[in-house]
Amino acid sequence: MDETETRLTCRICRADARLAPNPYFGTGLSVHSHIQVCTRCGAISFPPAPERDAAAAPSSDAARGWGARVRSWLGAS
Repeated sequence: MDETETRLTCRICRADARLAPNPYFGTGLSVHSHIQVCTRCGAISFPPAPERDAAAAPSSDAARGWGARVRSWLGAS
């Protein structure tokens, strides 16, 4: 593991966990390409979402919500 990776831990027993490919990815409602598997108790969970980069965050002046988008399309304030 390099310094940029975060250490994965089991949410139940707090032991180390590893990433494994999700065998159900792409079928039905499965949208997670990987799952987190505990090396001690075998518990399976989804890995934590990666933190968003501040530069990739939307600007504060962007229209938010359905109503704001409609008002911006219509030119109303």
